[in-house]
Amino acid sequence: MLTAASVLAGFYAGARVKLRCETLAQCTALTAYFASSISHSDESLPVIVHRACKSGSFNQLGFLEKIDNSDLSEGFGTVWSESVEKEASCLDTQSKNLLKSFGTRLGKTDTKNQVELCEFYKSRFEFNEAQQRKKCAEQIKLCHVTGAALGVLLFVFLSGG
Repeated sequence: MLTAASVLAGFYAGARVKLRCETLAQCTALTAYFASSISHSDESLPVIVHRACKSGSFNQLGFLEKIDNSDLSEGFGTVWSESVEKEASCLDTQSKNLLKSFGTRLGKTDTKNQVELCEFYKSRFEFNEAQQRKKCAEQIKLCHVTGAALGVLLFVFLSGG
């Protein structure tokens, strides 16, 4: 039983690493979505967030739904930042801070500058995503091998051999 738990723990850790990679990919896509929406429509940020939620393209980004369902009286940036902090638990601190910074800067300038801001953050997320994908492949293998090795060792140890 303990052996199986060790193997499963290794696979679970690998799945968490993969989830982080997928979430970063969706953050990259989200910045492109915002850039396109801002440059091609006069919609407000809450409307863009609502459309993003309903599109189904950002299912790893649970903070969007939290923003969509929030009272924005505290301000869009504040709600964005708090939602990311609570809902983006699979991201590392650097990526989470980048995502919070992106949301708190939206809506503060004219359309052209907002699109440029989105493009800037898109490039930052692309870089983070590429770095994480490199780590991802290595870490997933390591997690699986470590879990399996620990499982075998526990089996040998517990079976008295």
